[in-house]
Amino acid sequence: MKFLNGSERINAGLIGCGKLATSVHLPAMMGIEGLKVKALSDVNEKNLTDAKRKFKVEYGYLDYKVML
Repeated sequence: MKFLNGSERINAGLIGCGKLATSVHLPAMMGIEGLKVKALSDVNEKNLTDAKRKFKVEYGYLDYKVML
């Protein structure tokens, strides 16, 4: 899916790294051309670490307010 011209890119963060995020939201976001998931946030450190590693996301936060 493409929604931007070739020179534009959107950096995004996602709050919540549970089952729905890792099975639906993140795979869908990774498939959008021009969108880069740069940060994840979750209060559960294991969920955060696992999702960050699986989807190769650069930043992870236990407090979503810090991410924002």
